Amino acid sequence: MGKVGLAILNNSPGGGRIANAFAQFGINTNSRNVTLDQLGRALMTAHTEAVNWDVAERVGRRLGVLSTDQINRYHKDVFVKQLGLPLWSYGGYWPTGFLFNPLGDSNELGVR
Repeated sequence: MGKVGLAILNNSPGGGRIANAFAQFGINTNSRNVTLDQLGRALMTAHTEAVNWDVAERVGRRLGVLSTDQINRYHKDVFVKQLGLPLWSYGGYWPTGFLFNPLGDSNELGVR
């Protein structure tokens, strides 16, 4: 897991708290019976599945190290398809469709 994921998991000041606030607002405004804990568990499961697939299919140059596209994809699946949350409640998604990266390039995030 990269720096951004750990910051969110730990609800760290700044990015972690902002991401969790977006997610909670999405839950609250859509009257979903979902908690942040359930969302976190679903994301951790999806992350593990994505890493396992990455290794099994030999994707990329560094096996098991997910690209921002891979991370973006499983987040969208969890937020929208699994839990019925609006896409905007995933703080990494912007209208451009790219993962927002407040920490610089993807190498700094622990992903390629």
